[in-house]
Amino acid sequence: YYWAILEAVKPADEQERFEINANLLETLIGDLQFDEYYRHLENIRRQFNLDELRQCRLDLIECRALLIQQKMPEVVMFARQSLLRMGISITLQPSLPRIILSMIKSQRGMKGRSVAELEKLPLASDPRTRYILQLLQDTSSAFFLAAPRALPEVLALQINLAIKKGISETMGVVFAAYGFNLSAFGGQFDKAEEMMTLARNLHQRFGNIKGAVVVRFLHAALTRHWHFALRENAALLRENYHLGRERGLLQMAFFSLATGNLFELFSGMPLSKMLPQLEEDIK
Repeated sequence: YYWAILEAVKPADEQERFEINANLLETLIGDLQFDEYYRHLENIRRQFNLDELRQCRLDLIECRALLIQQKMPEVVMFARQSLLRMGISITLQPSLPRIILSMIKSQRGMKGRSVAELEKLPLASDPRTRYILQLLQDTSSAFFLAAPRALPEVLALQINLAIKKGISETMGVVFAAYGFNLSAFGGQFDKAEEMMTLARNLHQRFGNIKGAVVVRFLHAALTRHWHFALRENAALLRENYHLGRERGLLQMAFFSLATGNLFELFSGMPLSKMLPQLEEDIK
């Protein structure tokens, strides 16, 4: 079936042929045909001259393949190697002073700009910049799980790059994660709320529903609980559960549901009252 697609469309232009083959790789990943995916990836490497941008395209696809297979440490190592090819080095186990320095770099990068000013930043037009931003944003969940100490540096890199050369359509999640760091490590709750507002506005600007669901989770589950009542956050997470399910974002939906249930429990609701709701959630 897959090879029939390639046989049916044979454009003369090499870049067009490369794009068709790259799209086929993404189709194979979506169908969970990983053996076929790796065979076809080797064919592409043999058939095409891989300049920097073509290699970047394949690297993004490979990161997604590893993410779907839940190979988080492998995602982190592969992303780090890809960035090294672009001249960017990330320390996976930074010292505390280096973590603090990364957060200071983020603040300096924004140079006191308001939410309204940051919201109007232009989209990056340089393909290299867009690739770096997309790679880091696609793999941020893997860094969060497999190399969490590197996350402040990953965020600082994206924020400084975006302010200098333009943002991506999914940049809201980056500012939200930075806001989480401000609340968790710095106690800067007002600034954290500003970053969450910025994230929501950016997702609305670009119509990024997936990003909006992720940011709601970061806000209600990981940031607001430092300075808002748990019961209020539980209600927001239950709303996020329904929004995520409606949009097919099941993983984030059920993260929201489970965390909301925990918040309800720890906010004082007796376990006997929680059990019927928990049973319903499981169904």
